[in-house]
Amino acid sequence: MAPRTRRRQPNDLKNVHDRRAGESNRGVENYLTPKEVDDPYEMGSKIIVMRNLRDDPLAWMHSRKVIDEAQYQGGLAFQIDFETIQAGPKAIDASEPYVDRSFRHRSISAAFSDSLARLNRADRELGQLGASLTRDVLIHGMSIQQIGVARGTGREAELKYIGRRFRECLDCLALVYGFAMPRPSP
Repeated sequence: MAPRTRRRQPNDLKNVHDRRAGESNRGVENYLTPKEVDDPYEMGSKIIVMRNLRDDPLAWMHSRKVIDEAQYQGGLAFQIDFETIQAGPKAIDASEPYVDRSFRHRSISAAFSDSLARLNRADRELGQLGASLTRDVLIHGMSIQQIGVARGTGREAELKYIGRRFRECLDCLALVYGFAMPRPSP
């Protein structure tokens, strides 16, 4: 006698449970912000999710209206270019076997060279201090307070200066990446 098989019932999407979180961990509320995204279960509809901004100082500043949209987009473009450069050509790997004296040519992609050109222009426009400050925040994820501590200061006036200087750097990045127009000269 053959074993009896059980028929599967089709999924009824009307009875899907509520996917929203009811509570968050204590101490995290300051870093959470709502964001509207596409619903993966229903085509064309949107859902609101909570985004954690603890490790993203740029998004934290944008959500708190410390920086505007052009500064935010300029910072994001800088981060994307830096990630493109990091994924680019690598040095020779000595652990790979050296076979029949062949050389495998690794070509540089157009995206790599374009990103490198934009980063070089941004470094020239930002200057040495601005480029260092920009990398600390956008690449290393440091907050203004952490930068102040790393540079040996913690006074409020100096931290405000670092914050103003960083916003100036974001203005420069917005100009370099084309998210803002230069101010007309008088």
